[in-house]
Amino acid sequence: MEIRIRLKERRIGILEHITLILIGILIATIIFAITTKYLGEWGVYLGLLANAGIVFCGYYYLEKGSRLRVITWSILGTLIFSIIVYFFALEYITSTLGDL
Repeated sequence: MEIRIRLKERRIGILEHITLILIGILIATIIFAITTKYLGEWGVYLGLLANAGIVFCGYYYLEKGSRLRVITWSILGTLIFSIIVYFFALEYITSTLGDL
């Protein structure tokens, strides 16, 4: 006779969810900060590429609903937000310098 114990998978609570999102934002900004510090403008592009690689691998290799998948979602959100802010900042600087 064999006895199997099946544990219910615990759902992620709201406080843990917020913490995981903040950890993902922290990871993405650390990658941007390190690459920008040492490589300048090319560091922004390399940081985007590194974060995109992390997000791709996270979605490809992690199972749905895991805690690391939540971190991957927050890295993706930070990546999209930083791209939008970067291009709006470039447009603003171009329009400001064009008026001089």
